[in-house]
Amino acid sequence: MLYVTNNSARTRKAVAEKLMGLGFSAIKEEDVVTSGWAAAEYLASQQPPCRKAFVIGSPALVSELQARGIACVTEAGGGVSSEAEFAALELDAEVEAVVSGWDPAFTWSKLAVAAAYLQTGVPLIGTNPDCANSVAGRLMPENGAQLAALVAAAQVPPERQIIVGKPSPQLVETLVNKWSLVRERTIMVGDRIDTDIVFGNRAGIATALVLSGVASQEDAEAALSTRDKEKWPRYILSNLHSVVSGVGIQERRGGAGDAGL
Repeated sequence: MLYVTNNSARTRKAVAEKLMGLGFSAIKEEDVVTSGWAAAEYLASQQPPCRKAFVIGSPALVSELQARGIACVTEAGGGVSSEAEFAALELDAEVEAVVSGWDPAFTWSKLAVAAAYLQTGVPLIGTNPDCANSVAGRLMPENGAQLAALVAAAQVPPERQIIVGKPSPQLVETLVNKWSLVRERTIMVGDRIDTDIVFGNRAGIATALVLSGVASQEDAEAALSTRDKEKWPRYILSNLHSVVSGVGIQERRGGAGDAGL
């Protein structure tokens, strides 16, 4: 059992402890995969490995990067707040990537400094593409919104935009290889179609969409009515309890153009 999250704001240890507090049992740090860990794995696996990055994100993200030997640069000298300060900005020539994870303290200054680094030609590493999370019935901006701002500010071309969390193909292969997953005996359970379900389908494993989080029954039916098979969940569950109880499970039948539930 692996717990795969696009949240880069917590360390793997913190996620394991939270799950244990919710009643899960026997969860180890090694059972948790965060998008911060995925960013560190990706950068450390490059040839040659990335040695230093400019980072927007949480202390947990910085910790994961540093654990893989990647030095982290954050806002330089208190940041910039004017054209004159931007023009005088001194960049660290050893920075080889810009890493963006969700940052509730994201500012124009961080955007400006990161954009300056990106204009040197280094890649933009996004921990996850989620544009928003559902909070109290409203959409709260997430890392995808930050990435859109960075891409626009520095005119980053697609080939230098790299997503390492769900539904990244790189993460699929990392998990399959690192944990020797047998695809035919693996299922991805999640509450988002654009990340969880697409991630599982790209990995060639079964998918189950739970309706107790971001996605609704209407969202599921809308996804199944399209011809984009990457968005089709194999199962739809009313909540996580359905995983073990078998109650409230809908199984997909039919094909595109047919809700097929």
